[in-house]
Parts: sequence; C-alpha cells; structure tokens
Amino acid sequence: MGDPQLQATISDPKKFFSIYVPGLAGISIREEYRSDLVVNNGIARGDANLYLRNVLLRIQRDAIKRAKFSKLLEIVFPGHTVHTKFDNDNDLWIAAEVGLPDGRLRPLDTSGTGFLQAVQLIAYITNYSPQLLLLDEPDAHLHPNNQKLLAQTLSAIVEENEVQVILATHSRHLLDALSTISGSVLYSANDGALTKRENWGDMSILMDLGALDKSELFLAGNYRYLVWTEDAEQKYLTSLLAGNGFPLEQTMVFSYKTSSKIDAAAMMASFVSRIRPGVKLIIHRDRDFMTDAEVERLKQKYTHLQNAAISIMLTKFSDVEAYFSQPEHLCERAGMLLEEAQALLDDVIRELNNELVLKFRDKREQVKRDLYKTDPDNCPDTVSLIPAGQLLFSHSLGKSLMKKVNARIQAKGLNPNILIAPSAALFDAEIRALL
Repeated sequence: MGDPQLQATISDPKKFFSIYVPGLAGISIREEYRSDLVVNNGIARGDANLYLRNVLLRIQRDAIKRAKFSKLLEIVFPGHTVHTKFDNDNDLWIAAEVGLPDGRLRPLDTSGTGFLQAVQLIAYITNYSPQLLLLDEPDAHLHPNNQKLLAQTLSAIVEENEVQVILATHSRHLLDALSTISGSVLYSANDGALTKRENWGDMSILMDLGALDKSELFLAGNYRYLVWTEDAEQKYLTSLLAGNGFPLEQTMVFSYKTSSKIDAAAMMASFVSRIRPGVKLIIHRDRDFMTDAEVERLKQKYTHLQNAAISIMLTKFSDVEAYFSQPEHLCERAGMLLEEAQALLDDVIRELNNELVLKFRDKREQVKRDLYKTDPDNCPDTVSLIPAGQLLFSHSLGKSLMKKVNARIQAKGLNPNILIAPSAALFDAEIRALL
C-alpha cells in the first residue's frame, strides 16, 4: 500500500528488486538443470545455494553478464575464473569448474567457503541486478581471513552496481573489515529499534566480549557495578549479589564468552574506564574446588588488573548455586527445620555420589590445566582432597545439587523458585567487601 511506483518496482515478476542470500556452508556435488521459473522461485525463497550452477550457466551463456561477472571476480580473486557448461541433449548435471591462476582446473564444489561465498554473491548480482541485497550472517561459516574477503567482495559489488547491501552480523572480524569501507553505516538493533553507531571500535569490542546485547543498557544506564560472570544463567548470581547488599538497580550482570578470561578482562577494564569512568568492574569466577593456596595462585594471574576499579570475585563454595543448597538457606526460604534440611541435603549427596565424584575430578583436572601448566607435579592429588573417600558438601557441585534439591522442594508442594531469593545464609564477607 502507498506509492504506486514503488509497488510496480518491487512486484515486477521479471526482475528481482531484492535478493536474500543466506550464509553458505558449501554447495552440493551435483546440480540438475532447472527452468528459469524453478530457479527464480527457489532463489526468491532463499534457497540460493541449491541453484548456484544454474545461475552461473545463465551468466556463461550471456556475453555481457559473463564479462561483468569476470570483472568482479578478478577484483577479489585475481587470476581465478569460473567455467560452466551444459548440453541439453546429453547432460543431466551442470558442470562447473574453477580456473586457477596457474592454469589448473578444479570442480567448483571443492572450493573453500570464502571463494564460494564470493562467487555466489557476484553471480546473483550479475544475473538479477537487484537494487537491494540482504545478507543474514554471511560470516557464519567463514574463517576470519575469508570474512575480510567477503567485505572486499561486497565493496566491489557496491562500487560496480546500483545496489544497497543490508547485512546482519555477530562477527567482530566482519565488522572490523566493513568499518574500513567508505559509505558503510552501522546500526545496532534492540527491541525492534535501530540506533546508529558512530564508533565502530566500541561496538566491535562489545561484540567480541559477548556484551553486545547489554550495550544499550550499559552505555545509557546509571550503573555503579558491572559484574562480569562466566555463568550463562544469572538468576542465582543476581540473588547472591542482592543478598550481600548490592543495589540491583545500579548493578549490571552479563556473561563473558571469550576463550582467555584474563585477556578479555584487560580489554573490558580498559573499555569500561574509558566509556564509563567510575564504574567498578567485578569479574566473577567459581572456586571449582580450588584450595586456598590455589585461589591465591589464581589471583596472582590477575594482579596487574586489580585496582580500585576492578576486582576478582571468587565463590567460597564450588559455585554460585552451592550457596542456595545450604541447609541454613533451605530453612529460611522453605520453612524447614535445620535437621530436616540437613537430612535432605545429605540424602541428595548420597544419591548423586557417583556424579559428584566425576564432577569433582573433572573440575580438578581443569584446575591442573589452568594453574599447573609449568609444574603439573605440584598439583595436589585428587584423591587426597577427599579424606577417607568421604564426599562432603564442600566436594559437591552446586549446579548438580540444586537440580535434586529443587525436585525435593517441589515434591513438598512448594515452588522451587522460592529458593532463588536472598537469605542470611548467602552472606559472604569477601563479596560484601567488594561494595
């Protein structure tokens, strides 16, 4: 409804006003010849990968399109050519080969995803000349180096054609590459609303740290504390913070998703101090059955980061969930007698004995890899950390305990969510000291 001229433009059945191209993981080994109607309908549905050879064949048979395709491909992949052939009388499959700079030929389907992605985009632009090219996370299957090639391909396409590209991505590498292309405009989407971003570097950092979904709140909010956690599930940590006096309306909690916690922490600390000076950054990490000596050893790895604006928060139990499975907490929140709560917990530990032992061993192996890389022989033997083989609460992973505890609470006719709330049992002097 609205502009008749626009309606005529976008509804012309002989032209594609826009083309949607999904991410490319690869193409099929064989492809049958299809009629124009079948190919066009398939591409309009977003099944572009299934008809690539058909599109290339149509380009091959049109001298003007063939020259245009070759010119664009040469910009991104110098010396490479694509050759497609099909005999209507004798062939069932469309043959497509790539000519390499050294003269050798190879089947198109054996090419890497970076090359195939470029060929796909150039082919659809060449054959259909759309005014709008829509790309949904085209970086999904691409190595960072190939993501840069993708950006170069898009730059060449825009320079040589009257087309606008709208692209959605969660890749820092592609974002960085696109930021260097003249005319690129960056938006972040939140709750259906777009916000134009001038500083590509800041958005790239937030994306790399897994904090992009909280960027609006962080950049615009009035926060005093930024709690960076390794836990994807944050309801227990939020309740633990509240139980130790943190003002939740001034506290933001989000997860980090990077491989190196220390390097990521340094990056985040620098970013926070620059963007929001005065905000205290707290990095949460579970104790994971570390000894007191190992806790100190871990803190040494963060020594160069710890100052008035950044602190390390280590749980006194195995993990955050363990606080909520304490008998004292069960008493206060579920209205149980202490003896009843202790009996429930002891029974759960006995029931989960084998699972808890395996979890304990796995966590201890991780501690050994993290803290004893250069001196593995100095790592305490796992067996020695469980005296007389007696599995105690201190050896139990809270996440495992809470699953069973919640089921027991529910069996009593109570809502397990009543446990996810502050109580006196959640008090931790070290966490309170971070305020």
